[in-house]
Amino acid sequence: MTAWENLLASVGVGAATLTLELGTRTFPRGAQIHGALRLEGGSVEQHIYTLTVKLGEFWGSKRIPTRSVLLTEVLGQEIVVAAREDLTFPFAFQVPDDALLSSSQSGCYLEAVADIFWSVNPGARIDLNVVPHRELLAIHGAMRMLGFSEAEWDDMLSVITYSHIPEGLRQQLNGVALRLKIEEDYVTGRLLLDRSEYGLVERLRAFAGHDREEHDVLIPRQELLDAQGQPFPTGASPYLNDIFEAALVMPGNDRKWLLRGASKPEDAEETLLRPAVRGEDIRPDELLRAPSEDPR
Repeated sequence: MTAWENLLASVGVGAATLTLELGTRTFPRGAQIHGALRLEGGSVEQHIYTLTVKLGEFWGSKRIPTRSVLLTEVLGQEIVVAAREDLTFPFAFQVPDDALLSSSQSGCYLEAVADIFWSVNPGARIDLNVVPHRELLAIHGAMRMLGFSEAEWDDMLSVITYSHIPEGLRQQLNGVALRLKIEEDYVTGRLLLDRSEYGLVERLRAFAGHDREEHDVLIPRQELLDAQGQPFPTGASPYLNDIFEAALVMPGNDRKWLLRGASKPEDAEETLLRPAVRGEDIRPDELLRAPSEDPR
């Protein structure tokens, strides 16, 4: 060990390094982040006063973003890391229910820092892909199975708007939206139906806002996740079916028709909607993506 090597390490040359290790970078709101921080010694022994990992948010300009720290975990203090020594420190965070969703201008990150006296502090950072709660992804998947697509997520208003309406409903609906939130053991909210207008009277009613209907949504969270804790769209289907069954009537019919999720109904005239994905469940990995990346 030489004074020259110590001097170089103090400005980051041959100093200890940090690496954040995660199995995935995609996390729904409310999910647990389990990872490890790897500390590798440099060319000389160094004394780390504090070793921390932070979960934070960023938004605004890409060049000079605004940042806010949400959670901090101290992994160790007064750590002496020898030259070439390799240490690992596990950590865990829970993504807050209101954490910023990932987009081109906002999101969440993990950042680790080793505080070393009179030296450049080694650090590491990873941007995370934060997506909506898995339960909301399950409901979104169920809507896609019924043929509603081209979804837009408004995180500020907690609204999912579907601009593509299944062919069998285009005479009745101009649009559909979901306003959802997580409340303890349930997903609650409203299913919003924008009715189509025919004739002067209905257009006047629409002008006054009477073409929009709101229906309550109440689904137990446990029914929206599979055994592995991943989104389970099939669990949401009966609840959505009940709402549509009560709200929609095929033109010219004197009874209400049941929405079916089967791809091959016994009688084609008895189904109001056909699944958009051949009646198969949406795979969880298709749903665990940023809303802006949803191609449908």
